[in-house]
Amino acid sequence: MPRPSIIPREDLEQVAHGLAAGVVQSRLAVELGWDTNRMRRCIVRLDSELRAEGVDSWRGPRENAIEWLRIRGLATPEELATAVAMARQRACEARQATLEIGARMQNTGDQENAEQIYRRHLRDDPNDADVAIELGRCLLKSGHLVEALELFERALSVAPEHGQGRLCNAVALDRAGRFPEAMAELERAHLLDPDDLYLQALLGDWRMRVSLDHAPIISMLRGVLTTMVRWYADESQHRDYCRSVVEVMFSSLSKRSYQDAAAEVVRVARRHGWSTARIEDRLGHQEDRRTQAPQPFLVVVQAQAPDPPPRWPEGATGFLVRLHVVARAEGEAMAVALDHLRRGEPGAVQFQLDVMPAPGRLVTRADPQVCEAGERVWIRVIREVPVMATPTTPADPPRDHGRRHQSQVRRPTRTPARRRGPR
Repeated sequence: MPRPSIIPREDLEQVAHGLAAGVVQSRLAVELGWDTNRMRRCIVRLDSELRAEGVDSWRGPRENAIEWLRIRGLATPEELATAVAMARQRACEARQATLEIGARMQNTGDQENAEQIYRRHLRDDPNDADVAIELGRCLLKSGHLVEALELFERALSVAPEHGQGRLCNAVALDRAGRFPEAMAELERAHLLDPDDLYLQALLGDWRMRVSLDHAPIISMLRGVLTTMVRWYADESQHRDYCRSVVEVMFSSLSKRSYQDAAAEVVRVARRHGWSTARIEDRLGHQEDRRTQAPQPFLVVVQAQAPDPPPRWPEGATGFLVRLHVVARAEGEAMAVALDHLRRGEPGAVQFQLDVMPAPGRLVTRADPQVCEAGERVWIRVIREVPVMATPTTPADPPRDHGRRHQSQVRRPTRTPARRRGPR
């Protein structure tokens, strides 16, 4: 293979500045006193160096020359302004293709290449809110939460009424542990896009995290299901979107033990081909739990509230209590205990639960049940401890309408049993 010819850097700079000024090749060669071959070799070298930098071929020698000067840091202010304007125009012309190719890559799990495509576009058109939000999705999937939040903030400063951007930002804020901000952002997204069924389902799930009255929310979720059947029952192109909505509703209802409403969601999903492997797998686990014999559990609860409810004793910031729970598994015991606690306390109260078997107690009923054992011990001064609850932590929102969310229950570390010494 022949070695590349040696071309002085001064030759390349002279050619690049001349072409950037609008001088045609033949005239520039005459002005420099060069033959045609020397000029041609310089132009080819400019193009090859651009390709080596990962820059696609431009429209012609002048555009290549301006871009080469910009990358090398040799452009004059006028040349730099021209280069920036050309790059932005080219990015705008390729914008739709960038979004479509990036979406396909994300759907196939190729987050790395999708991220590169979005970054290349934003280098030339940094104010494109849609591409910035798509890059934020990639970063959420790969766990780069801080950068994703920065991208969403920047995109929303440019396009404050971008509903999907608000949704993505809400999910990122929730993952960062900033649920009140996330909830407010999700409410804003709903106002901007009130017909997005996925957003409505997620909003219902999040409202159940802070509300003691779930009946109107369940009614709203049933309305979402009815609307989805009316709009999308015969449209296969929306099947993935409908599956995302169904997963959010099923997860939200089943983990709060609203089995009738969850079963209704499953029936409709199976009828229209919207059920997913995740739902069927969860149903299988629930069926397995039904065949298990109920057993007693002891749940130790520590509650705290930054803003104590008025009915608490004066000066109390939290309490300790033990619960006796009958359930088929530790996860069910935790869910039953948490539901019992939330029915009696406002949504601002936070709970840390520790679940352990309670050997020696008799089980008289097969249905899950819970009762408090002893009086509550009120705490006046309480150390900050990690709060363990069972919120639905959404995954990355699906494209166009949001993305499916999966609930995660963080289980606290089990406290080892205290061993008694010899009598």
